[in-house]
Amino acid sequence: MINYLHIQNIGIIDDLTVEFYDGFNVLTGETGAGKTLIIDSLECISGGKFLKDKISHDKEYSLVEANISLKNKDNEYEEHVIYRKVSKNGKTICKIDDRLVPLKVLKDYMENVIDIHGQSENENILNFDAQRELVDNYAKKKGKGIVEDYKKYEEIYTKYEENVHEIKKLKELGQNNLREIDMLKFQIKEIEDAKISIEEEEELDERYEELKNSEDISNDFNELKYLIEEVNPMLDQAISKVNDISKYKKSFEEYKKVIENSYYELEEISISLNKEERYIEEYSEEELAKIELRIDTYNLLKQKYGNTVEKILSFLNDAKSQLNSIENKDERIAELEILIKENEIELKSIGEKLYSYRSNASLEIKSLINEELKDLEMKSALFNIILEKDSINKNGIDKIYFAIKTNKGDVEKELSKIASGGEMSRIMLAIKKILADVDNTPILVFDEIDTGISGHVGMKVGKKMESIGRYHQVLCVTHLPTIAALGDTNYYINKYEENDKTKTSIKKLDEEEVIKEISRIASGNTKESSLINARELRKEKNK
Repeated sequence: MINYLHIQNIGIIDDLTVEFYDGFNVLTGETGAGKTLIIDSLECISGGKFLKDKISHDKEYSLVEANISLKNKDNEYEEHVIYRKVSKNGKTICKIDDRLVPLKVLKDYMENVIDIHGQSENENILNFDAQRELVDNYAKKKGKGIVEDYKKYEEIYTKYEENVHEIKKLKELGQNNLREIDMLKFQIKEIEDAKISIEEEEELDERYEELKNSEDISNDFNELKYLIEEVNPMLDQAISKVNDISKYKKSFEEYKKVIENSYYELEEISISLNKEERYIEEYSEEELAKIELRIDTYNLLKQKYGNTVEKILSFLNDAKSQLNSIENKDERIAELEILIKENEIELKSIGEKLYSYRSNASLEIKSLINEELKDLEMKSALFNIILEKDSINKNGIDKIYFAIKTNKGDVEKELSKIASGGEMSRIMLAIKKILADVDNTPILVFDEIDTGISGHVGMKVGKKMESIGRYHQVLCVTHLPTIAALGDTNYYINKYEENDKTKTSIKKLDEEEVIKEISRIASGNTKESSLINARELRKEKNK
């Protein structure tokens, strides 16, 4: 959901911040107050088109920033900050969580976050993949076995793609085979002859540091021995003294044990140091040179094949595999052809199941959506889901898309071909109402949804958005009191003048202010009779 939206320099919006809430958020206001600019801002932050003429005439840039909450893989909410700045010089800056990203990355990211209905170029649901996903999610509600079939298809298709990619590469191998074989053999021999290992590299580094710092180590070692040799006689004297005291004061027996333990431990350390001494004193220029030469071998291989031993060994494995593929090209191609045929048989078998699931789901969905459209006074409209057999693809053995006839005698069209913003919004509303619990897009925005409809139908539209608000955050710009009356949170967008400049403000309304706004929209005034009617409309909420 959008937690807050910050807008600067878009049309008559100077600097505005608004906090949104869960459920059904309704935006109302007088004509020209800036309601459309709010939608423009949402489109901007979603990566949509943003024309330079929308930038305030006396400013050099427009800026939109949104704080949104999205569920992570653990189904817990995480906050993210989305930012976009558009300058008159054509420069655009986009950020996701303070990380600079290209506009396309922002758009791809936000496609799964927000749907803006009424501005068709920004509607994710017009994408065939999004339509298929909705049908699939609806089908998956029917049982665990269906979900497993979808997952199995994906797993086999991944293997199928890998096999197709490998056989294509093998068939592309041409006259350069001998040259490539020689190169691979040289690389493999160079790495294998070096006999490198992670363990040896660690030992080399450690021994190199020892030899390089041998003089300092020797001096410190001799000083350590001297100190221990000085301390032990003192501890011996301390034991004698504590023995004398403990004859008269039993509590000193404990001190005696501690001092004796320290004495014997230091004795053991002294013996061990004597054994280490010959290694400390050993220093060989020849050994240092030998180790440096070996380290150079590692560094040379790192320059060629990867900056760590792990990467070099990984390169070696890949080179061996590649060499094996080239040398056994014909045999491998024959193996892959068999595997691909097996993959295709499995994919077609499971694909038929997916086709059946989609077919059944499509029949249910289109029947339910057509009922919704009738309820929205689109009685002549006929929604359809086209499901056609296709070649094997990542989603199955079919293609699927939504289509509609809005009037009797019309030719069935893809959803993207619907011209009317109001019609499109109502169609989208019907789809979202039926598929609300399987639609993964958390934020839905409806603009122009009340174009050309009566107050009676507006109530039905509002009821549907109120219902969708249980699963999604819904933002709706409306001119109808019957829709405004059903909002969970209502906002009033106002136009005012300040220092000879027209500006826009937005206010979250309390309950009494909501009643007054419903009254204003319905009758143009807030007389008592209008307020009574507004309260009656408000009672429809949550019925």
